[in-house]
Amino acid sequence: MRQMCSSSSQGTQQRTGQDINVLYMSSKVFYNGAYLFHQEKLLCEKTAPQYSFCGKKKGEFVLYNHPVKFGLPSLPKGEYFITLELLNEHNYKVVCANFTLYSKPAV
Repeated sequence: MRQMCSSSSQGTQQRTGQDINVLYMSSKVFYNGAYLFHQEKLLCEKTAPQYSFCGKKKGEFVLYNHPVKFGLPSLPKGEYFITLELLNEHNYKVVCANFTLYSKPAV
């Protein structure tokens, strides 16, 4: 059974409720309703920020407006459900998002 995260904000802009010095990403991917995989990744470190939102302070706006790539030439036909959570160094949930992606065969 797929798990969803709950979030009251919508859009790509978010006001941070906590500092973002260290940031972890946790994502779960489901394919046609079946669990496919889980991935965890360190996105921000205090000494080596990788993204523009690393180091943002409490109350600052965060805007991420860049393409997201999956690293695959094409996806098999079907429905993909993705749950994404971003947690800071205090295990505070900074971002929570659910995505549904529909892949259709090339015409």
